[in-house]
Amino acid sequence: MFKQLILLCALSMPLISCAADAPFSGGITTDVLLSDYDKFNEQYKAFTPTA
Repeated sequence: MFKQLILLCALSMPLISCAADAPFSGGITTDVLLSDYDKFNEQYKAFTPTA
């Protein structure tokens, strides 16, 4: 039982350590979207909210 617990911990450590390094971890701000994606920038500028 103890060996299985150690094995489970050893196998799950890489998953835990790589979870924070994902390409989309963290917040995506409008500044990043506007600078990186031209199509989104065009739609953002053309958008007019309705009340």
